[in-house]
Amino acid sequence: MPPSIEGNKRMSDNQAHSRILRTLVTTIFFISFPFGLLQFTLPVLGKELGASALAIAGLYSAFSLTTVLLRPVVGWALDRYGRRPFLVGGLAGYLVANLGFLAAQSIGMLYLARVAQSIGSGLTWLAAYAIIADVALPERRGRSFGRVDQAHAQAMLAGMFVFFTVYGFMTEGEMAGGVQPAWKATFGLFAIFGAYAVWRAWRLPETGRPQATTAFWPSLRSNWQRISRVLLTLMGIVFLTSAAQTAVSPLIIIFLQDRFQASLVSIGWAFLPMALIWSFLPSRMGAIGDRLGRKLPMAAGLAVSGTVTLFIPRVPSLLLLAALWAVEALAFSASVPAEEALVADLSGSGRRGESFGLYTFAAGLGAVVGPLVGGWLYDNLGHAAPFYATAAAVFLGAALILILVKEPPRVSPGG
Repeated sequence: MPPSIEGNKRMSDNQAHSRILRTLVTTIFFISFPFGLLQFTLPVLGKELGASALAIAGLYSAFSLTTVLLRPVVGWALDRYGRRPFLVGGLAGYLVANLGFLAAQSIGMLYLARVAQSIGSGLTWLAAYAIIADVALPERRGRSFGRVDQAHAQAMLAGMFVFFTVYGFMTEGEMAGGVQPAWKATFGLFAIFGAYAVWRAWRLPETGRPQATTAFWPSLRSNWQRISRVLLTLMGIVFLTSAAQTAVSPLIIIFLQDRFQASLVSIGWAFLPMALIWSFLPSRMGAIGDRLGRKLPMAAGLAVSGTVTLFIPRVPSLLLLAALWAVEALAFSASVPAEEALVADLSGSGRRGESFGLYTFAAGLGAVVGPLVGGWLYDNLGHAAPFYATAAAVFLGAALILILVKEPPRVSPGG
């Protein structure tokens, strides 16, 4: 092919890939509005509907367990059948979940909506990661993954703002009316956003190379047998660090209320700087992994997180804690895109879905185990014990990344 024609084709491909990434970012943004809101208000709504503490906890366990079970098989299927059907199906699952939350009048309906949401998550994010790995240039993968993570965080923050604005208008600042009227109005709006996201995803072209040529079980067994040692090592480290970090995440608010006698509003303000960093910096900080390699930002993010976690039991004020959380978010805004880009680097074009399936499976399994361990440590060894254990585990994870993980050479998106 003459150089001029080859150059024009490369430019055309890059423009098409940029359009796909922009559409994907928009799609993820419009489906991500409910996530922050659910973390804060789902327990409150469950209590208003008469659910026990165990039933409310089950809403979170059902989500985690379903996604963990789905991801390895979905990842394999992405390489076999393509990305687009699973992205559209996952977004449709999110839309059904939003409609379920809108119509919920009982804890049973909340469970059904939560299961639909977990199916949506198990499909959407794996397909999105695989699409980014397909179309992003190797030297811009960290930035591209950061753009999607950033859009997700921005929508979460915006969703919280929308809900509390609606809640303020409907209740005039009083709690007597409960959250249900504002919840319904907000999820009606989120359902419209979800329908728009499905429509945008439907228009995306297929970016994978479907390989549905062999029988299911032989193909699945063959793929498992060909997992690279580096990816298996990374999965082990991700399981360890995910379990460590989720061991303290459910306990933070309880611990801070006990320590400072602080209100939820005060704790929410302490979280705000971290949320703003996650909303605006990952696409820029993700470029660090593109320039310096993946390992250094990953290890640095874990080291900073371990240091912050180590200080939490003895931090003297919420103001200082807010500053520490902001520093941690800054480090992770470079670390997380670098980690996602490393998974893409470790997989060829025919195995990206499978690689991200295994990666998210390891993280999800850690998220199932971690809170149980953290809760046991909190109850039996003291309130500071899970924080110290988490710090030790993430420091170990940082060291293992530097010692054991080997970065592969960069290849073109089609390679």
